[in-house]
Amino acid sequence: MTQLEPSLELERVTRPTGEKCGSIFIDENFKKWLRKTLGSKNYSKLDPRKASQKISAHSTEGEQMRAIMRAFDAYKRKFAKSARPMKMDLPEPLDNLDMDEKVVGGELTISKYDLEGFCTFCC
Repeated sequence: MTQLEPSLELERVTRPTGEKCGSIFIDENFKKWLRKTLGSKNYSKLDPRKASQKISAHSTEGEQMRAIMRAFDAYKRKFAKSARPMKMDLPEPLDNLDMDEKVVGGELTISKYDLEGFCTFCC
């Protein structure tokens, strides 16, 4: 910190050495996977705002998407290499959705392989 008043000023003290990594990137990869898995039509029922209408990654999400992200975040924090597939109930109106083996009766299954993939490009 170089100055507090009249406005806060910060300066870099070290040179960044890492890649973009962190849970925000995992969350974004999960959302991309979710859109691909559910299809755009079903995904838009959970998150009706278009990407161009969003201010940031999470600030304009609807309640249904926030609920999904809270459940995903809890699982993500407990994830271990030996973890079982994650099962998550989708909210209305997708609570009875059936699609392949990934969504049965509104229950979404995220395999260990899928979850590891969310981190592939960021960690």
